[in-house]
Amino acid sequence: MSGPTPSPSIALSKFNKSPKKVLENAKNGVLPDLLDVVNYWHLAGPKLLALGVTDVFLHHLDASKTPINVTSRSLESLVCRYAWLSLVGLSKFGNFFNDDSVKAGEYDAQIIAGWPGLFKWSAYFFAAYVEPPGSNPQRRKNAIELISGSWYSVCRTEAVIETMVRTKGSLEIATRMWILQDADPGVPSIMDIPSATAALNVLIKKHHEGVYDRVVSAAGGKAEHVAKMALSRIRSGIKDHSRIHETRTILSMDLAIHLSRPANHPLRHAFLNGNTIVLCTNIAVTVSQLMISGGHPDLIGVMADAFTYLANCLPSTDGFSWVTQSVKAGLLTAYVDCSPFFARLDEDDQAMMLEIIDKTLPKYLVYRSVAEAVHASLANLKAVQKGRVESSVAKDKWREFHRLAMDRYSVTQQAKAMKGKLATCDNVECQRIDDKDTFRRCSACYTSLYCSKECQVAAWKAGHKNMCILKQQERLEGKYQSISKSDAAFWHFLAPHDACRELPSLLRLAKAEYPGVPLNQLYIAIDYTVNPNKFSVIPLADYETRTPATSGSPNSEARNDALIERVRENVGKFTLLQSRIANGQGLQMVVTLISGKFWEQLGDGIEELQKAMAKMALNSWLTAQGEEATF
Repeated sequence: MSGPTPSPSIALSKFNKSPKKVLENAKNGVLPDLLDVVNYWHLAGPKLLALGVTDVFLHHLDASKTPINVTSRSLESLVCRYAWLSLVGLSKFGNFFNDDSVKAGEYDAQIIAGWPGLFKWSAYFFAAYVEPPGSNPQRRKNAIELISGSWYSVCRTEAVIETMVRTKGSLEIATRMWILQDADPGVPSIMDIPSATAALNVLIKKHHEGVYDRVVSAAGGKAEHVAKMALSRIRSGIKDHSRIHETRTILSMDLAIHLSRPANHPLRHAFLNGNTIVLCTNIAVTVSQLMISGGHPDLIGVMADAFTYLANCLPSTDGFSWVTQSVKAGLLTAYVDCSPFFARLDEDDQAMMLEIIDKTLPKYLVYRSVAEAVHASLANLKAVQKGRVESSVAKDKWREFHRLAMDRYSVTQQAKAMKGKLATCDNVECQRIDDKDTFRRCSACYTSLYCSKECQVAAWKAGHKNMCILKQQERLEGKYQSISKSDAAFWHFLAPHDACRELPSLLRLAKAEYPGVPLNQLYIAIDYTVNPNKFSVIPLADYETRTPATSGSPNSEARNDALIERVRENVGKFTLLQSRIANGQGLQMVVTLISGKFWEQLGDGIEELQKAMAKMALNSWLTAQGEEATF
């Protein structure tokens, strides 16, 4: 439909001699001049933009000229031919909208005014060449690439994108073009990039209400189908490592990032269920090896996309499951190997890379499974890899992360060593401390321990009757949660451990902030969702007003409330610790009770307790290595 291609040198000569006359002729439908402008206007630089080449194309794409019905006669008309050629001309606008030769937003008014016509003609050609079953493969591919290419070229500002997205049918056509983009793999492409992917990508880049639902609906109503197609394009792009850096791969990964943006949308879950966390981690590992071997400079874009997806989606659902999965797949290895190239990233991407080890991973080190996976990964790093990150822009954040990871792993070893030690009788009038094996267990909840039948009876009368029901329900809920018993148990070891270590500063804090409040009327709040962890002391009377909303179940909230009342009713018998734990996009509140007079009894003996715990941890580790326990 484009007609014979003129000579570029002849066209440029005409542009130099009488550019206004050429543009006027093109606008009036003089075919030779229109062909010159369509095919070569971009070679003349931004000069023709300033003289009104935009008006030429939008004139031929006027909405009033669009045929009502698709017929062979209308498709062969001059008005259709001019409109088709104008799509070709518009598809070259991106050459200038991406550089500094054109001021951002300078042509927005023209494009927005001409968009109704551009969209109507696009819909017409889509209905004529793309949608019908049995369409000519080459013509269908040309139509997809010209329509999507022209859209992608002009939608470079928020004002234009918003106008396009709000048009009924625009996202739907963009989605359908993306789906059909590779329907004819053997047909030659007229574009250098997958323009349908690029167009859909830019249209959903900024969040507009309902865009994700519209994409899913246009794709047949199944989020899984969208994710499956997007992931198949990514996998296809990374098969050949020598071509992994190409624009096709980067655009496909960009689209996956944008489609996965809303945390609670079915698309996010569909991508996660499609094993995207492991896929992106594997891509990061592959790219890191290619880059340190002197690979193509554009690999840095693939690297940034892989880590961007991980940064966005690791905190999904419960969070720690995806973090563990990624760490085991090589996240930290890829990170240290890629770290020498972080300095080449723009400011936002560099900040994102640092945030992974400064904010995302640290808040999940409260999970024993994560702490152990991270330690195993760090232990496998070679000296040359450590040297890379130590000489990168990430070195300070890495050192902080490494220190926290080693410290948290040490606590897991202490927890193992202390397992079954220092159990406490649940009768508040007794609170005897001994090895766990010496106690009898409640046969209903299986958690509360007693040193005798008399203590068990006394505890039942004192309130365990109600708490037992809550604990039973909690045990049932645990069967349907991804959090393991060892992870949950670790929280109740970690909080007292950290509170003991911070006791001197907690005492100073209590004296400074609440000098008139007795220590046994304070509780300790530890925020594990921030790095470094934040420790606070708060009056028990303020518990309800100072506790944020959480994502815990009604039963877990009720159990926490019951524990708080128990502390209030038994002054001096318990110290309450409240831990804020990251749980994906939400927050989980864990309440731990320390029996006995925590503030008074541990004040002088804290160093001795920590030494004893450390010795037990070392002995446990030595035994696991087949060595004799010597501490």
